[in-house]
Amino acid sequence: MTSSWRQRFDKAKTHVLNGDPTALVNETKQYLYWKGVLTPPSTPAPSGGQTSLHRPTEEEFWDEVDVQVGRSVAWLAACDGALGAWAQEELLGGGHLGSSLPALMDAESRRSPKYALVLGCGDMRSEHSMLIHPDVPFDRIDAYDVSTQSMQRAKEFTDSLGLQVNYQAGDANTMDFPADTYSLVICYFAYHHFREVDRVAAQIAKTLTDGGIFVTIDYVGPPRLQYSEEQLYWAHHVLNTLPARYRKERTGAVRIQIHSMPLDQISPDEAPCSDQILDALARNLDVTHQYNWAGLLYPLLEGIGGNFADTPEDRALVRFFFDLDKLLVESGQIGPNYTMTVARKPR
Repeated sequence: MTSSWRQRFDKAKTHVLNGDPTALVNETKQYLYWKGVLTPPSTPAPSGGQTSLHRPTEEEFWDEVDVQVGRSVAWLAACDGALGAWAQEELLGGGHLGSSLPALMDAESRRSPKYALVLGCGDMRSEHSMLIHPDVPFDRIDAYDVSTQSMQRAKEFTDSLGLQVNYQAGDANTMDFPADTYSLVICYFAYHHFREVDRVAAQIAKTLTDGGIFVTIDYVGPPRLQYSEEQLYWAHHVLNTLPARYRKERTGAVRIQIHSMPLDQISPDEAPCSDQILDALARNLDVTHQYNWAGLLYPLLEGIGGNFADTPEDRALVRFFFDLDKLLVESGQIGPNYTMTVARKPR
């Protein structure tokens, strides 16, 4: 970061620590003026409301949903996935999960035969990056999901990569895995669907080999995707510093407020016990790396992430919000909504 960038962020940091959102908004606007993103005076945003998506039961939803459309506007879509890359750098102190796999696994767990397990595999668009490192080839990959349609999409994708994966329908809440079997267990964006979060963590610990690792990226915020009052408080203040073009939703409406999704539009299987996941992992596994985040970013950018292009201007803006998010979560002003966690079998 340049010295001017650092000076502005240090001012924002002071406002966060003082619990002063109004001063933070003013400093954020000054940053936007400085970067040329916002031209004072800003034009009031057109009226419009936030739209919501109806969510049926879990199996029906994942069988029918157009995942790619959802990803195109999700918060992690901002700047072509830059947020996820930055979070992995925070998690590991530099580098990314897929490329760091040999360093994360010990020498014993890298010896053949090596088996990998994917829980809630979805279409494997995220998980596959952990399975293709040339120095860690897997002799067997087992993947489970409740949705047969998702697994069909996953099979088509992994077949195109030359990955041989054994796909099976299964519910992680009730499955019993063999002991000391898998060198790698992956669960991306699926753990929050489980009700038996402690049992699943215990099963993961049981099935890992000594020196093997469990990796998860998942929602760990308030149950049923309901933002906390503190998250809404800060996200709303930051949202309204943005020009209308960044706040436009898929419907064409310009977002002027942030709301949690109405409970009657959420599947009962959506994040029923998400706030218990971090404790379950800590009780059952040896957590070696963890980055908890997105208390601000998720409510702020969900549904509009695709409006932030992979340009220097937009990357600078999104990086500013990434650093604000880190500061708000680490200072305790807001709780996290997501975790990136690497853990081992307890010794």
